[in-house]
Amino acid sequence: MKKLVLIIYVFQYLSLHAQTNCSTLDIYKVKGQWVWNKGGYGNQWTQGEPLRKELQRIMPQAIDGLYATNSIAFGNQSAFYNIKSPATYEHYLMLKKYECLRGYNKVQPEGETGCWVYIVANSIEGEAFQLPGEVERLTYYQNEQPLWVTHIDVETDAAGNRIIYTQNRPEERLPHCWYFSSRPGLPLRKITRRELYLSYKDYHEKRLNHEIAKFQKLITDDEKKYNNLSPAEKKEQTYWPDIIKKNKEHLARYSGDKEKLLNWFNTSMKRTDLDQAAMVKEINPFHVNPELLEPAGEEAYPVWTYNTSFFDNTKPKDQPQCISLHIRRQDSELPKKNFMDLFYSQFNLDVLCRMTGEAPKKPGGINMLDASLGQAKTEVKNQQDNVSSATALFDAASVGKFPAGWLGMNNVTVKNFESKPALAMDKKGYWYPRQYNKEIKDGFSLSFELAWDKAIPYNSGLFTVTLAQMPFDNAAGGYKTDGNLSQYMSMYDSYTGNFNRVVCWFDPYWNGGGTLTVYSYNQQENLLVNKRVTLPDFYMGKNRHTVQLQRKGNALAVMINNKQEALIENAFLPAVRYNLYTFSRYKGTEEGTDVFYLDKVKAEY
Repeated sequence: MKKLVLIIYVFQYLSLHAQTNCSTLDIYKVKGQWVWNKGGYGNQWTQGEPLRKELQRIMPQAIDGLYATNSIAFGNQSAFYNIKSPATYEHYLMLKKYECLRGYNKVQPEGETGCWVYIVANSIEGEAFQLPGEVERLTYYQNEQPLWVTHIDVETDAAGNRIIYTQNRPEERLPHCWYFSSRPGLPLRKITRRELYLSYKDYHEKRLNHEIAKFQKLITDDEKKYNNLSPAEKKEQTYWPDIIKKNKEHLARYSGDKEKLLNWFNTSMKRTDLDQAAMVKEINPFHVNPELLEPAGEEAYPVWTYNTSFFDNTKPKDQPQCISLHIRRQDSELPKKNFMDLFYSQFNLDVLCRMTGEAPKKPGGINMLDASLGQAKTEVKNQQDNVSSATALFDAASVGKFPAGWLGMNNVTVKNFESKPALAMDKKGYWYPRQYNKEIKDGFSLSFELAWDKAIPYNSGLFTVTLAQMPFDNAAGGYKTDGNLSQYMSMYDSYTGNFNRVVCWFDPYWNGGGTLTVYSYNQQENLLVNKRVTLPDFYMGKNRHTVQLQRKGNALAVMINNKQEALIENAFLPAVRYNLYTFSRYKGTEEGTDVFYLDKVKAEY
């Protein structure tokens, strides 16, 4: 039997290569291949049997042009370093296309690929999707557990699947992985201020004691060497006093840092909020900067470490008690795109639920990734179906804070201007009230009150309204601008954006009057409309106005103080679904009077 299998394999191999001609071969039609590369340790491969069955169900035969490998990596590791815990290991799908080597007329899988599916047991990170914000060197004061400084949030999609999001920079909140488990909580937990202060003091005190002892010894040894030199040798070796002086300076600095550390620690341990969750700006392992351990507005992040009570250590060590799913697409190559389209539309996430003991979300059906990404949650759906207008006022807003219910770059605040509270737009960035992926279609109206300082400079920024098409994250219930805010800097500081948008720039200080300029871009960054309108009454000391933007068919009408100032034809592309409006100050200055004040925002759909 083995001889027969070998003969068949050799025949197929010789037949393929005997007929191969790279110049005429359609590489995407080469017969696909599944490779089941048994891996892992102990019982890990067996634990993955439901996963393999599901993959074979959705793709019994490999797609043409695809070389797909399933195996296990990193199976010899524990979920928690140096602490009793189950094994963590990665079931992976490595998806390659074929390539044909010209000159050899040889077909083989490509060497490297950017297309993967990672299904990791007993962890919320993998080698290719590590949690951000891990603190270098400084660890938890017990058991040397690692620390992470980041937001870790769990969102739930319309079906009930959980998705973990991380954020360790103000401008970037990213989906990290799908998460499955019947266990309460996560494998990580937030630490308290008490735990943070103990960890910080323990690490830095050890570090400083080491440096102090090192320089004390260097100074003692060097002084002894210098004192034992003859007068002639001292005259020749003039560098010794400088070396000793510099080492004494280092010793004084480390001794001062230790004193600073202990004074801070002794004071901090008298706080009454030590058992509250720690929030920090940064944990620096190289310098004593305890001031960075205090909240700093948008740059305040919780600190995480191992949740040692998460796992049930009475269960077999290879049994998945939680699973994280992370996917890397590479749609530029057709076989990989075809597989991912199939995986998203057919793979049943309930298989991963059952592997961890979590209740399936669609018993008897298919809990698809496409549905997870594409189906609106109840709150969003209610807003889309039942709410036709939305208003944002600042009468009751907290002065000095970013307004509740607003999103964007969180770097501006509500301020009083001419005895009225308003959103003061005095920074680079863009901001918008929460919206729910409703379409900006024919009949849409956006109105607001706009004011500015009468001494606004000639080179002031431009007050900007952008009407855009923006991807919407249904699980998070928000626009994907939140995933990478700086990607959309074209709203406030550049031209390039690569998304469909209509941009309205208002300039209150032009030559003899104000101006309105309207640009319309498509996704390829082609400028389709460029229209400028002079606004004689929208100028310097005439600094308070009611503005209304209306979509009329594919035209944009602009009214100021109930007077139509412009009707811009073909501003909107008929095939584009515009779904987000934002406010910004475009290319502003640092001058104190370069501020726009926004109030009474009302959108009618």
